[in-house]
Amino acid sequence: MKIGSIMAAVALGMTAGFSADLFAVTSEPVTEPSAEPTSRVRPEVIYRMSSLGRRTSAAFHRASEDKDYIDQLYATLRFESTWEYQDSAVFEAGIRTPRSAPNGPLEVIIQQAFIESQIAGAGLTVTAGKKVEFDGPGILMNPSDLLNEDKDLIDPLYQREGRVFTRISASGSSWKLGVGYIPLRAAMAGRGKAWLQIHAQFWGADLRLQMTSQKEDGITTGFSASRFIMADRLEVHLDGRYQANQRNVASQRERAYSTLKPADPSLFALAGGRFIVEGKRSVTIEYMQNQSGLTSAEFRDFFAYIRSLDDSNGDKKPDSRFLGRRYAFVAFHDEDSIPKTRLGASVLQNLDDQSIFANIELRRAVSPLIAVALTPTFFTGKSGSEFGEMPFSSIIYLQLTGRI
Repeated sequence: MKIGSIMAAVALGMTAGFSADLFAVTSEPVTEPSAEPTSRVRPEVIYRMSSLGRRTSAAFHRASEDKDYIDQLYATLRFESTWEYQDSAVFEAGIRTPRSAPNGPLEVIIQQAFIESQIAGAGLTVTAGKKVEFDGPGILMNPSDLLNEDKDLIDPLYQREGRVFTRISASGSSWKLGVGYIPLRAAMAGRGKAWLQIHAQFWGADLRLQMTSQKEDGITTGFSASRFIMADRLEVHLDGRYQANQRNVASQRERAYSTLKPADPSLFALAGGRFIVEGKRSVTIEYMQNQSGLTSAEFRDFFAYIRSLDDSNGDKKPDSRFLGRRYAFVAFHDEDSIPKTRLGASVLQNLDDQSIFANIELRRAVSPLIAVALTPTFFTGKSGSEFGEMPFSSIIYLQLTGRI
C-alpha cells in the first residue's frame, strides 16, 4: 500500500472516530471538570485608511473599480475558555470591509473556532476545528507550511483567518508527532489531504518535516531546519517544499501559462539568515527559488490574458501570492531605538524581471488600549514585470487598533 493511502486511511479513520467520541462526550459528560474553567473575552477593533497610487497602465488596473482612497473596518470578538492549562475551546468571529469591494456590505466571518484537549493517560493532544497556525522559520515565506500554501502574503490582516483541520499529536521532551486531515470544504472526503507532521530538536537545531497526500496533488513534502550560531547572534534557516504534481489551474490560474506539465514535480526552497544586531534589532537576508514560478516570458503571456479581461471578471483582481521563480529579500527590524515603537523596512526583488515590492512600517502604542501604525508600501518595475503590473504603484496604510 502506498504511503499516501496509509496516511489517508489513518487520518480519515481518526477523524471519524474522534467525531463519534466528541459527540458522546459533549452530549453526556462522564465526569465534571475538576476546576472551574478560566474564560476570557477579547474584543478588537481595527480601522484602516489607505491612500492608493493608481497605476492606470497596469494589467490589473480596473478603471471602473480602482480608487485612490479606501477605508476599511475590521472587528473581532474572541471567546476563550481553558481548563487547567490542558483543554481549551476558542471561538473568534469577526466582521470586515471586503478588500476587493470596499463599498459592498460587510463580511461576517468565523476566524477561529476550535477545541484542543489532552487525552488523560494517553499522552495525546486532539485539535479539531478552524485554527490559525503557522509553521516554518522563513521570515517572508514558509514553503514548508503545508497547511497554509495559499497564505495571503500581501495583506497581514487577511492572515487572521484560520484553516479547518483535525489532528492527533504526541510529544516528548525534544520531539512532536502529529497525524491529521485537512478537508476541502463542500467536497468529497477524497479531495481533502491526509497530513503528517514531525518536529524534533537535534544538536541545537530545530528540524521539521511535513507531508500531505491528496488525490490530485499527490504527495507534497515540506521540510525546514534552523539553528542559532555565533553565540546566538546569527540564526540560519532552510525552508522548502517538494511537490510531486503541479497545483490545479482552478486554484493557481497562472499554471495555464507555465511550460510545466500537471504531473511535473518541482521544488520551492528558501535559505537565509537573521543577524541579531543588538537586543530586539535584527537584519534578515533570504533567497528564494520556486521551480513552479513563471519566467519573464511566461509573465508576459499571463499579463496579456489579464489585459484582455473585462473589469467585472474575477481574474482581473491581482494575486496575493508571489508568482515568479527567483527572489531576494532583505529586512530590518527594530524595537529598541524608540520606546513603545516598532520600526521595520523590507525589500523583495524578483531577480528575473528586477521588479520590487518594498515596505516600511512604523507602529507605536499610544496608550494601553490603542496602537497606531503607518505602513507605506511600494510596487516598482517595468511593464510586463510582476510588481510593475500591480494596479497600484504605492499603498500608504494608516491603521488604528483598539483592544477593549
